[in-house]
Amino acid sequence: MKAYISAPLVGIAVAVMLGIVAGDAFSIAHVYGLIAMAVVLVPTILTLRLPLTNTLLLHLFFFLFGLTLLSYHRQSLQYADDQQMYTYQMVIASEMVEKPKTLACDLLLTDNGRKVRGYIWKSEQSRQLQVGDGLVVQTRIAMPTDQGRNGFDYGRYLTVNGYSGQCFIRTWHTEALPLNGLSRFQKTRLLFLEKRHSVLQKLRQWGATSDVYGVLAAMTLGDKSALSREVKDTYADTGASHILALSGLHLGIIYALLSLLLPVRRFRLVSQVLLVLGIWCFAFLSGLSPSVTRAATMLSIYALLSLAHRDQMSVNALAFSALLLLTANPYALFNVSFQLSYMAVLSILLMMPLLYNNKVTIRFLQRHPILKWLWGIMAVSFSAQIGVLPLLVYHFGQVSVWFMVTNLVVMPATTLILYGTVLLLVLPFAPIAQALFAIVGGLNTVLEWLQKWPLASIDGLHATVLQVAMYYLLVWILFISIPTILGCRSDWRQPSRV
Repeated sequence: MKAYISAPLVGIAVAVMLGIVAGDAFSIAHVYGLIAMAVVLVPTILTLRLPLTNTLLLHLFFFLFGLTLLSYHRQSLQYADDQQMYTYQMVIASEMVEKPKTLACDLLLTDNGRKVRGYIWKSEQSRQLQVGDGLVVQTRIAMPTDQGRNGFDYGRYLTVNGYSGQCFIRTWHTEALPLNGLSRFQKTRLLFLEKRHSVLQKLRQWGATSDVYGVLAAMTLGDKSALSREVKDTYADTGASHILALSGLHLGIIYALLSLLLPVRRFRLVSQVLLVLGIWCFAFLSGLSPSVTRAATMLSIYALLSLAHRDQMSVNALAFSALLLLTANPYALFNVSFQLSYMAVLSILLMMPLLYNNKVTIRFLQRHPILKWLWGIMAVSFSAQIGVLPLLVYHFGQVSVWFMVTNLVVMPATTLILYGTVLLLVLPFAPIAQALFAIVGGLNTVLEWLQKWPLASIDGLHATVLQVAMYYLLVWILFISIPTILGCRSDWRQPSRV
């Protein structure tokens, strides 16, 4: 009970997640879920003086909340599939991804704001399309019914990522369309995506090679459409894929840069508000992926805590951010990026005090800055890997062996690349562009070299859901036991000072 009082949102977040899983497995009308929540709410209020009973009922209430949330969200995504062709007005909401015969992109229906995956027949005309263009098309919107190659359920993938279906477009014409059916959030996001497209166009104009541009676009603006299969494999084999997906590392660097530019100490309230606005502007600019949204939410919480001089993050704050994201989109729970992001941060919050504070004294590290930097990167890398290892095996069947060596290279390189990109946009001079491209090209070269190391990547691994659950149970038992055995302190309920 003491642990629950110290971090009550952890148990609530777990209950909501279990409810979402149940709602995904069993299709029920959300009205029945609302009725069940109302029935459970009454005894929950009446048992406030019975802590154990009240806690169980409270968790049951949030379990039903998660179930109802998923059921409602699934219903909102469903789209009538009657095999008929209709005329639709759509607006392009993502960069074009070239396929063998089509150009793939996200499309928003202007009358209701629903998102569909569009495949536009490849031509010289379609290659000129860009984010924000309005299209009038005649097509059929449907969810795929087959499992695809290797049993891949493409329909499931579309649902989890918020699509109402897919469509193939052979004929179309552009038109300036009213966006009355889009929400204010969608309009804002679309505006930032248009700005991102213009920034990407500027980066292309500097003449970077395809691989350098692909990595630069992914690392700085979250656009992976230009990444080649070879580059993706290189980063995956060396354990560097996380820097291609914008996350807490990238937003933390941006946060640090903004902190240097703003008078944080003198005008604390104004500075923190501007920092949060800057972080969310960058999050919108990069496309609001689950990992970016998580990081932006966590940094916003951090900024609020800093106003009360409590600039520390805790597991409770992480659980709060998860509740916010899942309430907005319960299907985010099944997104691989969401799972990896949260498990990495959770593992860092739990493991870092044990690895950093107890095994190596702070006083010793303060006298040796280089060792402190190396130990910090290694401790963070190891902590994160402990959390994401079973998920990597379950989703990708692959584990990188030299991930700690890789992170010693990619973390400082990522900082230089992000700062260099900001500098290039502010001062668009050719020497700055060439220096930036040289850093990205050098990073690619180093990772290609690491990819050739023996046992750089172990492939062909398979894990079941039960095995993943058993792994986390074992890690938790070890986490609880090791501090007692070694006589060191690691209170996971307290905010992390790292």
